[in-house]
Amino acid sequence: MGETDVSELRKIDMFAGLAAAQLEQLASFARAREVQANETVFRQGDPSSEFYGVLSGEVVVQRDVAHRQLPPKVVGVVGPGALFGESAFFADTPRNATAVARHPTRLILFPGQRLRQWLANQPNEGMAFVLGMLQTSLGRLGRTSHELSIVCGVSRLLGTARGMQERLAASLEFVHDSLMGVEALALYQRSAYWEEFAPLVVLPSGIPAPTLPLSHAMCQEALAAAAPTMFRTPSQRQAADQMPAPWNQADNILMLPLWDRDQTPAPMQGWLLLRIEAGDSTLASNLMLCLSAVAESLGEALSRHNREQDAIARSRLQQSRHAYPG
Repeated sequence: MGETDVSELRKIDMFAGLAAAQLEQLASFARAREVQANETVFRQGDPSSEFYGVLSGEVVVQRDVAHRQLPPKVVGVVGPGALFGESAFFADTPRNATAVARHPTRLILFPGQRLRQWLANQPNEGMAFVLGMLQTSLGRLGRTSHELSIVCGVSRLLGTARGMQERLAASLEFVHDSLMGVEALALYQRSAYWEEFAPLVVLPSGIPAPTLPLSHAMCQEALAAAAPTMFRTPSQRQAADQMPAPWNQADNILMLPLWDRDQTPAPMQGWLLLRIEAGDSTLASNLMLCLSAVAESLGEALSRHNREQDAIARSRLQQSRHAYPG
């Protein structure tokens, strides 16, 4: 833990409009914290005694799932200037999620009880702080509303009576048209017979999307992360360079796993691949929850379809055995 100053507080979006005197009062009890990549900031169930702002780096907020073989569900990715863990502003209730640093990250933390005391003792000075928090919350609600409309739209399209290929194509087209900066998408499914992933749907149509063996560098890196993975650093770019054009020409490629959460021995069943235009490397952070929910819906639809096809195949096999006994 270390001291913090007014200049660092101004890096948090909701504090940028506060007067210097107000920032100095906040700085008197705010503390800086350095965390390493993959270090846990707090765990689900811990007391929420403080909340945090991100000065640099990135933090993934995720919830534990029942099956230990499956990764936690990502519910948000927080970048520089944003707050997380704000429930501590209201009360010291147990955390409903776990926060883990994705990269080396510098945080600023605010003890919830100290902040509540400051607001009670300095109501006039604290009003700007409360209004800033409300403005941040309203902005977040607006973004969440847009993201929820995408998730609900995909769920409706996947629930229609059309064939599975048509449903998947319509869903990906809806995502492509709803998100700024997404230039191409490819939905991959794992082969039932080979250690590879084959493209089911590619948008725009005509873009080449090769079969990806399980040994492909991108698959291996995303499997090791067990979470949505953005290929944008030089080392990650080497993995993406193995893809054909236009994938290997993209500044940013996002790879989201599709899980079959009812099949714990081999839950990985495919990928959702997105090509993101230059300058939109923040898209994965801003919309990670939305895209993870879309991938979850696609994974569930594929799981149901595969189980239905397996049931049909078993029924036909039994019928053939009855028709031709012995």
